[in-house]
Amino acid sequence: MAGVIQVGRPVNRTLDDGTMLEVTRLCTDGTPNACSFLYARAAIIARTLGYKKIITYIMDSETGASLRASGWQKEADTKGKPWNNGSRKRNTNTPTCDKQRWSKELN
Repeated sequence: MAGVIQVGRPVNRTLDDGTMLEVTRLCTDGTPNACSFLYARAAIIARTLGYKKIITYIMDSETGASLRASGWQKEADTKGKPWNNGSRKRNTNTPTCDKQRWSKELN
């Protein structure tokens, strides 16, 4: 095994319309092209399951080369912020830096 990818419903509830999935984790052992392979395979499986779009977020410091290589396109820049707010106190253990949202249409 060279890597693993985790896909689920979009974390942002405003994007969770039932037609898209989100890659929430991707990890490899450094095998060349493993990231591109996993992104492409996730899109194929999502299409097979009837989804119309797949998205993921990467840190702003990343290039997105693996996503570009597997046919994804940069969709938006997002501002990082903690999940904590006045009505819901939450501890944030994930990076709160600015990120890029990438997507692939699954027509």
